[in-house]
Amino acid sequence: HGSMAPNLGDSPSAESAKPAAHSRLVSPAGASLLADLRLQRRTAPLEKCVLLLCKDNGVVRLSRMLADILSPVLRAVVSGPLAQESKSEYSLMDHSDATVEFALDYCCGDDARKIDSQNALALLAIADELCLEQLRAACSESLIECLMTTNAAQLQEAGERYNAPELFAAARSITTAESNALGDLIARKRVLQILLERHDRLRTDHMKTGDELRTKLRSVDDQHAHEVEQVFRKKSGTAWTSLEDGYPHPAGKVLCVEPNANNPYCWFWDAEYEPWRFSDDEDKQPAAKRPRIGAAGGKRRRGAAKPQPPKAPQPPLRMMYKSIMEACAAAAPGDVIKLLAGRHLVTTHDDRYKQSWDNIYRKSVQMLADDGLSRDRVFVGILHGGGARNVVSAIAVVNADIRIAGVTLVCASEYSRAGYLGVYGTGRLWLEDCVMRLASPHDRYTEKIPDEDEMGILDKPEFAHGVCVGACSSCFIRGCVIHGAGGAGVQIAPRAARVVVESSTITECGCGS
Repeated sequence: HGSMAPNLGDSPSAESAKPAAHSRLVSPAGASLLADLRLQRRTAPLEKCVLLLCKDNGVVRLSRMLADILSPVLRAVVSGPLAQESKSEYSLMDHSDATVEFALDYCCGDDARKIDSQNALALLAIADELCLEQLRAACSESLIECLMTTNAAQLQEAGERYNAPELFAAARSITTAESNALGDLIARKRVLQILLERHDRLRTDHMKTGDELRTKLRSVDDQHAHEVEQVFRKKSGTAWTSLEDGYPHPAGKVLCVEPNANNPYCWFWDAEYEPWRFSDDEDKQPAAKRPRIGAAGGKRRRGAAKPQPPKAPQPPLRMMYKSIMEACAAAAPGDVIKLLAGRHLVTTHDDRYKQSWDNIYRKSVQMLADDGLSRDRVFVGILHGGGARNVVSAIAVVNADIRIAGVTLVCASEYSRAGYLGVYGTGRLWLEDCVMRLASPHDRYTEKIPDEDEMGILDKPEFAHGVCVGACSSCFIRGCVIHGAGGAGVQIAPRAARVVVESSTITECGCGS
């Protein structure tokens, strides 16, 4: 509420502070008694106090006796059905400890506490929350004295929010004055500004809370995935060294993925587009519809029976997913993900550009071309969407066993990271019968920046490395073609566990910027 305090320093009454209204009615003996109560409030034993928890970790101590006398709200804390015998706490997270101290001292007759235009609004807020009627009246009177056209809308909203009818009526008489059309517009504008500021504060708080929850959920999800993967490896129990470095895990259930980047001109999420019928050419146009003909090759006569083709056995239903990310999220360790013919986009964002996934893959799965498809029929591209935790590789395999076979991995994005594939931790990667096109064949339009001297600008999007093998990780590459990396086709960390490259070609790498 401190942020809502009006700037009234230029008002005539800003320097005239009001003393405690009850101080003039108290005898010297009564004033001494009030001073003792204020001292007791700060020095009472902890077990006989109520702790008022304020924002920024502030704590104000108040004796139970004064809490019972001053505020009906605090009376319920110390003597109500929810009262605790030892220590009682009450949350005042919207107020600072200095404001709470001021309010309590004022209610206990401290003449040094003066209510003015700078602190009246914050004190009115706490008076409303704790039902301190004497403080509420004093704050309302102080704000009425400094009421002007420029702050009438704000004080009207405060009077309604903090149950100060006198303040609300006085401010409303200014904001609704029919004789002042300009003042009415100013007042309406200020009311809308106050509502918008409050909405922005709430949205900021909600976003901060949401980010904290997402961070905690991501941490727990990573731990859960790690534990599930360890259990899966123990249950699998196959010694991979005895299989000539082949993929050690038996195949689980099959998940199929439809292409989601079907636009023929560029790579972006386009799941609603009609899929192209790929043949030998990736950009071949879809086949035209054939005219409906009868059994003899001409138009079918009216009333003639439609020829019935022989019924073929129906294939079993398969679980279909719209993207590789959705299939990986739904898969269990050991499952097989089969990619249908077409373009598959791997990104951290969904089709509405909302971040829904990460580029770290922690499940042991196989990612293969669908049955009967060659690697020139299935294309996988990367779209840089931002928000990825691993900035070293576009697809990072961490503490999992992943096999990719029979696909073409292409550089489809304007922005590329250091490596296309990366394996880290105790992860293992099998790359079999794949083609990696790590540089885009299409030029990118760039403008020269006059103030940037010797600033390297890529003419073509490219990846720095094809496969990055981290420490303690393993990688097995067989029958693959790695082409066009700006740096190394395979980058191996000195402490990598095991790297095998067989029957593969690494060409035109190491020539990029």
